[in-house]
Amino acid sequence: MKTGIAGVRFAVSTLVLMAALWRMAPSAYAHDGTHTDDCGGPEIIIEGGHPSPFTLPDQGDETIEIDPDSVLTIAA
Repeated sequence: MKTGIAGVRFAVSTLVLMAALWRMAPSAYAHDGTHTDDCGGPEIIIEGGHPSPFTLPDQGDETIEIDPDSVLTIAA
């Protein structure tokens, strides 16, 4: 009998946790405006190192220096 009650409690707590995580997930939207087929290719921008911003693949042959306590912002 106790095993059945524990199973029901586990199932209910799992459903509550799944609902909470689903509501916390951020939504992603495409930007407004026109979209063109020639967007210049993929690009990764890293801010917070030296030099900043560091753009890949444009600066792929260079190196970026990062302080151990620095915060990096990476955008694609």
